[in-house]
Amino acid sequence: MNIRNIDLNLLLAFDAIFEEQNITRAAGRLNITQPAMSNSLNRLRDVLNDPLFVRTSHGMRPTPRARQLAGPIRNVLDQVRDILRDQWVFEYSTAEKTFRIAMSDYSEMILLPRLSSWLQHVAPGIDIEVVPLFEETLPRDLQNNRIDLAIGFLPYLESGFYCQRVILERFVSVIRSDHPNIRDEVTMEQYLDSLHVAVGYRGPKGTAIDQALEGLDLQRRVAVRVHNFSTIPPIITRTEFMGDLPQRMAQQSNQMLGLKIIQLPFEVEDTVINQFWHERVNNDP
Repeated sequence: MNIRNIDLNLLLAFDAIFEEQNITRAAGRLNITQPAMSNSLNRLRDVLNDPLFVRTSHGMRPTPRARQLAGPIRNVLDQVRDILRDQWVFEYSTAEKTFRIAMSDYSEMILLPRLSSWLQHVAPGIDIEVVPLFEETLPRDLQNNRIDLAIGFLPYLESGFYCQRVILERFVSVIRSDHPNIRDEVTMEQYLDSLHVAVGYRGPKGTAIDQALEGLDLQRRVAVRVHNFSTIPPIITRTEFMGDLPQRMAQQSNQMLGLKIIQLPFEVEDTVINQFWHERVNNDP
């Protein structure tokens, strides 16, 4: 027998006739015409070289060969229905899987502890492997399934990838708690006269702070420019520099290092922290 001569519709026809033992009712069950059902039965008879169903006064009775096939065919159809079922569910509570997530230092510091705590309690079989964000390779890594998810302020991923907002974040300034010149507020003059430690440029126009100052046609003196926000607080504790941090990060650093948080003397657009994934896995629960 050549399996290429069998399609799913023929198996559905067989199952319907076996259940209904009547060609007309079987056709109605599959919403096809009676001639179409009879044609399917004839094709099955040719392929399997057996009458399969014999007309009697009590309906279409299955042959021994049909009875032998009925159970396996029903199992195959059930498996196909399960595979194609719309309600595809990921049971995270019992799953055993490792997800590779590219995270910024902000995401690692603010989001990862909460995520880890949640997983420990509700999905103990799931592990997280955090990898650095490399702008040059991240789009390709997401596309090639080397990374499952990327979380951060990643404007270079906003085209061609799905994204979802995770956090809306605002910037504040931080200084040493015993700063000699600045108390609880900072004027624009003090801000511009201070030496700053700042994170390196992110995005085509820099950080939100850089963009805001550029819009005001102002410039600050950046004495130290670092790669990660998490590097700023330790430098602040040993200098009279001023640093700008996402508010949640500043609050956490304040608890650990005793820094002073002050509001910026100018308006800065909030920063959106998104999670990004490739369209290839968009329907994967």
